[in-house]
Amino acid sequence: MAHDRLLPLILRLALPSVIGVTVSAAYQLLNAYFVGRLGTAALAAMALSFPFAMGITAIGQIFGAGAASLIARSLGRADDHSANDYASHALWSAMVIAGITAIAGWQLAPTLLTWLGAGPSILPLAVAYLHWLLLGYVAVVFNMVCGFIVRADGNTVLSMTTQVSSFAMNAALDPVMIFWFGLGIEGAGIATFLAQLCGLTLYWRHFARRHGAIVLSWPSVGRCGCRLASIARIGIPPALNTLLAVAAMSMLNGFAARYGEASVAAIGLASRLAMLAALPLYGLCSGAQSVVGFNVGAGNWTRVAQAVRAMVAVALTFAGVYAGWVVWQARTIIGWFAHESAMIEIGSRAILLFHCALPVLGVQQVCMLFMQAKGNAIWATLVAVLRHGLFLMPLMALLQHAYGQDGLLFSVAAADMAAGLIAMVILYSEMRQIDKASRLCQVNGMGAVE
Repeated sequence: MAHDRLLPLILRLALPSVIGVTVSAAYQLLNAYFVGRLGTAALAAMALSFPFAMGITAIGQIFGAGAASLIARSLGRADDHSANDYASHALWSAMVIAGITAIAGWQLAPTLLTWLGAGPSILPLAVAYLHWLLLGYVAVVFNMVCGFIVRADGNTVLSMTTQVSSFAMNAALDPVMIFWFGLGIEGAGIATFLAQLCGLTLYWRHFARRHGAIVLSWPSVGRCGCRLASIARIGIPPALNTLLAVAAMSMLNGFAARYGEASVAAIGLASRLAMLAALPLYGLCSGAQSVVGFNVGAGNWTRVAQAVRAMVAVALTFAGVYAGWVVWQARTIIGWFAHESAMIEIGSRAILLFHCALPVLGVQQVCMLFMQAKGNAIWATLVAVLRHGLFLMPLMALLQHAYGQDGLLFSVAAADMAAGLIAMVILYSEMRQIDKASRLCQVNGMGAVE
């Protein structure tokens, strides 16, 4: 972490994370591919269930992202005891809260789905799918927090292996459950549930055999409040970002429902494609965050600055290439999932507008995760609320009212561009301060690179 060549180190840690989170995003597309064969109503039901999936992962982000930052900085200070303690408190607390949330979601699912715009033809399908998702999301939260812990330890390969194994099981079970057993959309939920249990088993085996530097134990009650407060302070910004994304997604689906099932299904599919790009960007930052956090803990500001600049360069390159390809092939891509002309027309426009500002959105991801790695909760929170809270939801309300469905689609592009540009300014200002700290360290004989 402190002496390896920087770009190869970042790529070595980030690429498994990128693969892993891309596979996680592909879960939704995989299910959409098979569920789409059941008709537009089934695909719309799946789209309405998507905000629940995002919402419950916020629990994993609060505890996982917060613990990862603290673990990496503790390891940078050679404080293994604190690193183990943070990991243990994060994992067991997340499991308890995830279980309570899943039970509440099970009871309230019909009411909440109706509020989100599920009509009589969609509601039974959405409830059947969501109930199995909620059963599996205790395992999802366990897997998320464990993934954050092992990545903070520098073991991004295990995280990738677990996610790929779960995806492979989901891919094998989807057609069996949906078509062979004739379970329809409920079968997609069962396949996802069983796949998440596979991931849980792999992580449990890793920690039970103590293969990594982090050793889990039952958390000490006396330190529980202090540890959880520290974890939450860093973990709340990314979770807030997710919760605001859930609110924005719900609002987007609600407005889309005014224009029919084809609109809900097409916009939901375009959102998943955008997530397929956003999650690899998140994976890049998540994998490299251990490098940044470790060197923040060690006080090596020169290496911190170089790591952040490398992350920005890689993020801009990936986002630009992906966005260009998706925009170029928009109609072809939407045709893989939909066969109705109305859905293809709406979906191709949505894909174009949802991806045009993707490169600057990559900079926002780097900025937010850099603030987390530093432990700067205030700036991390500000960056987290920019896209969905400050811009997207107000713009959706205004532009949809003024310009209808086209205004609704354009609001996503406008919000992404505005949030990304502000994040670029914040990151530039922060990097100037780090450069000053780096020069000061070099004057004092510290922070030399390699």
